[in-house]
Amino acid sequence: MNAIWVANDNLKDGGFTQTKAEVLCTVSNLAFVKHFYPDIKTILFVDDFTKEYYNSLGVLELFDGVNDSILNRKYSIDPKIFWAYSKILAQRSVDGPTITFDLDFRIFTDISKVGFFDGDVSCLMLETITDKYFYSSHERCLEGVQIDNKFPWDDKALNVCLLYFGDNNFKNLYCDWVIDYMYQVSFNYKNLNENVGDNFILFAEQYMLNQFANRENKKVRLLVDDYQEGPLPSYVETCGVNWSNIQNYIYHFGTDKRFIRKKGKEHQIEVQTVSDITNYHIEDNKFLKVFNDIVMMDDHQRCFG
Repeated sequence: MNAIWVANDNLKDGGFTQTKAEVLCTVSNLAFVKHFYPDIKTILFVDDFTKEYYNSLGVLELFDGVNDSILNRKYSIDPKIFWAYSKILAQRSVDGPTITFDLDFRIFTDISKVGFFDGDVSCLMLETITDKYFYSSHERCLEGVQIDNKFPWDDKALNVCLLYFGDNNFKNLYCDWVIDYMYQVSFNYKNLNENVGDNFILFAEQYMLNQFANRENKKVRLLVDDYQEGPLPSYVETCGVNWSNIQNYIYHFGTDKRFIRKKGKEHQIEVQTVSDITNYHIEDNKFLKVFNDIVMMDDHQRCFG
């Protein structure tokens, strides 16, 4: 299996930064992945700017591989509309099975023990998109796009901050559709002056993943089974985790990111928490040296945005 992290400076202006808590989250998650799954190959996708950023923190040497080619190419994909496009390109370039982690996501329990890797595709949770502000209708999102559009069009999407593909052919089918879609929408809206927010990227990346899984009769496994409205669809299975015990398995900044980035109380709590957990469980001195060097850095150093 290949594990993927993606750090892309979308504007290619050297503006990419993370808070100290976010960097520690990424490094801690990598350490736990290597701890639980030593045979998994860990790959960080970077461009020239993010490569230098992580190299300055000593992080690059912790990964099994660093890919600096995919994200340094020029694509006719609008990064303002599709700010997560780099994750799709990275997933398409790596043979499955793959597991992709957001940079602000960390595990601290072996999720294979609850069957997370037993599905064709597995993710954090299922979302009901009805009345969600960041989803447009599929008719709106497909305006002017010539592409396969025969799908169930239900009201569910798959949250992809944690995403596993056990079926390589299905991964590539999904990625190819999304890449084609991003190219077409970027061309159609090349003179767009308004802010479309998250409509198109979340439609493509999350909503369409569920539409493909539903149409292709793929077995979907959820780590969290009680986020969506109503019962689980027939093609979705639970790992038996819900919001009452999720804190025993993972932490994702999610909407907490806006508080953590203020570098106040929430930021300090996360730095202390991830430091305590990582130093208690991880025994690899190489990881701990890099990790604790970052812990000792000042929260407001220039590299921490």
